Amino acid sequence: MNRIKFFPVLLVLFLLASCSPVDSPLQTTGTGTASAPTTAASTVIPTLTPSLTCSDTPVIDIPIPSETPTPTAISLLKVYFVDVRQGDSELILAPDGGITLIDGGEPDSGLLPFLKDHGITHIDLMIATHPHSDHIGGLTQVLNSMPVTRVVTNGQISTSSTFAHFLDAVAADKTAFIIVKQGDTISQGMLDLAVLNPVDTHVSDLNSNSLVLRLVYGRVSFLFMGDADKAAEVNMIAAGLAAPVTILKVGHHGSDSASSPAFLALIKPAVAIYSAGVGNSFGHPKAVTLIDLAAVGAQIYGTDLNGTVLVSTDSQTYLVIPAKGGPRLPPLPTITP
Repeated sequence: MNRIKFFPVLLVLFLLASCSPVDSPLQTTGTGTASAPTTAASTVIPTLTPSLTCSDTPVIDIPIPSETPTPTAISLLKVYFVDVRQGDSELILAPDGGITLIDGGEPDSGLLPFLKDHGITHIDLMIATHPHSDHIGGLTQVLNSMPVTRVVTNGQISTSSTFAHFLDAVAADKTAFIIVKQGDTISQGMLDLAVLNPVDTHVSDLNSNSLVLRLVYGRVSFLFMGDADKAAEVNMIAAGLAAPVTILKVGHHGSDSASSPAFLALIKPAVAIYSAGVGNSFGHPKAVTLIDLAAVGAQIYGTDLNGTVLVSTDSQTYLVIPAKGGPRLPPLPTITP
């Protein structure tokens, strides 16, 4: 296990110069099956079976037994995949009250109003996966609006004005600045986030160096891919880090530059959630990515169609609650005569 290194913000600046309130608790039916509040559409994903040898791999289409404990507000971990248009942002609310924010979309893309609407007044742990503006732009606004205890990055710098403003905000907020890489673990209260990528930041491509984080809560696991591409996936496969996962935050907005069939075959997500803007100019998500995700059995959600998507779990079962709609169907594969 590598030791997490602490670097003063001023050093990085010098280099550049040359909720948690809980939403309404889950309601239950007479059978003990969790259901969403009546104000939101929801999809219940069945529980895992005790006989599985891999605790991360759910079995689809098996009803939740009536003796399964009903999730309570006290034990729930909530992960919001926030609709910030063509950008990324995930908010993690832990049962012990810890608040973690991964990325923030572009400036003025909706993150700050979302946090205020959910009663968030501080952030315990802020993670910037890489310096692209559609991931750190909104983080600057958060830093300027509320106290943040720690900021974690991969250590890669950028000459963009967006990144400079981000570092200025970190300095002004007097926030601890931490750099991590593959093999490190970021602890926040009762939760641990394992860092799977990058190995280092010598490669110039910002997406290849994107932080990839794995969170395990009991029998439910999350993989946050940031904008990690196929080159990063190859590195994780070689390091033996491509393990099965329950919930996948799809890499690079569903682009075909990520989510290779070889990688998906190893992680086998039960649910895949991508973040993309409605009618974006990049054509995200790509049809081939949706087809490949469906091929490994993933239910697919996207912020362009579903708005903000909430995944709530009591560590044994989980519930997917999109702001609107349900899982999307992948396009039919093109058949060449």
